[in-house]
Amino acid sequence: MGSEGHCVGKRVQTVFLHDQPLRTERAGVIVDMGPVWRVRGDNLLSEFGGKGQEVDCLAIWLEVEDPEPPKTETTTKEKELSE
Repeated sequence: MGSEGHCVGKRVQTVFLHDQPLRTERAGVIVDMGPVWRVRGDNLLSEFGGKGQEVDCLAIWLEVEDPEPPKTETTTKEKELSE
């Protein structure tokens, strides 16, 4: 459903990459749809209507988020030493 899909904007964690990419036939031509990931998240809905916490999805549907950098605290003494 494109940008109107049920799972758009949901955060998921990749579980594993399937061995084979998805290939489909369109008008008699085999089209390579690309790598397929198993992902885990809350209240996911597969392309075929299956509901659960794990579904398979195309890599092109996923957007990688940068992990948050670890929070660091600097003590007053460390600040004084760095100046």
